[in-house]
Amino acid sequence: QCDCYNNSIKQQQSKHNNNMQSSIVLATLLLLVAPFVSAATYQPSLTTLNQNDIYVLQYALLLEELEAYFYTTYQAQFSVSDFIKAGLTATDYSYFNLIRSHEQAHVRFLSQFVTPPTTGNCTYSFPVNNVQNYTAVARLLENTGVSAYDGAINRIYNPVFQQAAATIATIEARHASYLNDLTNNIPFPDAFDIALDPGTIRDVVFGTNGFAKCNFTAGFSLPNLITVYPVQNASDSSQPTPATLNANDVKVLQYALFLENLEASFYEHVTSVFSESDFNRSGYSSEVYNFITLIRDHENTHVEALNNTLLGLSVTPIPPCIYNWSSITSIEAALDAAVALEETGVSAYDGAVNAIYSSTYKQIAATIATVEARHASFINHIANTTQGPIAGGNGAYDKTLNFTQVVGIVSSTGYLASCPSLPQSFQVLTVKPYFNNTFNPSNSTAAPTVAPTVAPTVAPTTVPTTAPTTVPTAAPTPSATTAGTPTVAPTPSASTTGASSTTTTGVVTSGRVTTTSGAAVASASVVVAILAAIAAF
Repeated sequence: QCDCYNNSIKQQQSKHNNNMQSSIVLATLLLLVAPFVSAATYQPSLTTLNQNDIYVLQYALLLEELEAYFYTTYQAQFSVSDFIKAGLTATDYSYFNLIRSHEQAHVRFLSQFVTPPTTGNCTYSFPVNNVQNYTAVARLLENTGVSAYDGAINRIYNPVFQQAAATIATIEARHASYLNDLTNNIPFPDAFDIALDPGTIRDVVFGTNGFAKCNFTAGFSLPNLITVYPVQNASDSSQPTPATLNANDVKVLQYALFLENLEASFYEHVTSVFSESDFNRSGYSSEVYNFITLIRDHENTHVEALNNTLLGLSVTPIPPCIYNWSSITSIEAALDAAVALEETGVSAYDGAVNAIYSSTYKQIAATIATVEARHASFINHIANTTQGPIAGGNGAYDKTLNFTQVVGIVSSTGYLASCPSLPQSFQVLTVKPYFNNTFNPSNSTAAPTVAPTVAPTVAPTTVPTTAPTTVPTAAPTPSATTAGTPTVAPTPSASTTGASSTTTTGVVTSGRVTTTSGAAVASASVVVAILAAIAAF
């Protein structure tokens, strides 16, 4: 059994508990800063919005190419035996292979729509000369990727791409959670992930001390914040009113609260019925118990933040249900239930992101979704599921579930003894000019109709080691034949993702590496931490 950094976890938990109230207040303030829009609010032109989406996709492609290059290069440089010599396992090596295939899949998906906004090749430089450096930089990249996607979600106009970005972001969060845990860091440091704007990411990753040097095309611009979501043309009499859109956002907030109440009650039950000693007797380390209590704290933070937000909007929050946890009679049963609840939560948030009108609510939902994915990764790992800590419901992408599916799943669990009221169904936002089956970003009358929620059937064994040399100076116009559902990475088999790195049930007893950087990337001081980590190598 591994209790190799239990003291560190307890210290972090103490710090987390001391800061709980301030975290709740901060989260609530962030949720409340999005004002209700008025009919007179400025709406950007569709041409401007479509061009902004191109910038978002190009920005994402830059980051995904960097990650794909990184893993392709160093998976070829280091072998399974190198990992074992460094104190890791063959399973860890297979997880790195899987992360590589995910990043390659993301590159393929984004490349269907845009090419990198660079002239010539980007050059990459990573301070890696051993497995310890490799895992440390991997952790840094994945946590930065989470913050980059969370910071870009409300800069996307097209609702299909919003959902696609969400399903990639939660995969990056799974990677980050696993790598944090692997390198003796907390898998999920806070109840909300940090969203970083594209300018900050550019300065950190592509700046003077960054990992990549690129010559950007003259026409490339970082994506702008979309403060208004123009659902239809202003001249259309059927355009939803701001009041209608705001009411829809309230329904999404209530829906999120319904799910968070369920999770909070579940973890309160588990930590009240099973003690740290119970976990130890069942073959799980004290570390696992401490992390479960930290997840409980996160869910309670989400509940309080959502309650306070709704109250601040003069809306009565949906009350908790009466729950029945009688089937949770063992720690193994609790972990199975935790996997189901966390996976449902990830898919629910990813499935609702394009139903949110407020750009601020959209971003906060994204920062919760990636935390839920971090939870799911960790619990899949300790429960030794075939899915494992790396893959999503669709391999390189997470699944999305709609309102009806989620409420149906939750209702079928038997965990709801009775509910004073269930959340009301909300509408997924659509954009009237987006009604054709083909997508041309230079044409404001068409957009994709299918979100990329299915994982690829074949993962390539290599990716280019440099950026494409031919890059248009103007935004590309993808053809209809390349704009459909992507071919993405395969769902991993049990042989590569289910194996535990220990013979003790549910406990990772090896696979820990002391990193050369102590920076906690996903923390309140994330920018300073990233820069300090890069400088430390």
